[in-house]
Amino acid sequence: MNQGPCVLLERKPMAPPYRVDEKLCDGCRRCIMIACPSLSLKGKGKKAKAVVERNTCYGCRLSAHVCTRDAISSEGKQ
Repeated sequence: MNQGPCVLLERKPMAPPYRVDEKLCDGCRRCIMIACPSLSLKGKGKKAKAVVERNTCYGCRLSAHVCTRDAISSEGKQ
């Protein structure tokens, strides 16, 4: 169990925002299931891809951790 404050209430970024590589994203929706308010889908049906709203992403790494295609990574990562 996390003993720290909620990152959504604290409003301090943990790391640079994350991004989705649309070429690697297969639209499985695994990241969407974590219910992060920064994640959404762009497109319709089976062609929908995950996107990260960079203005609300706190860099907690959870979305990158659940992505089995390594499509989500930090903007600070080259």
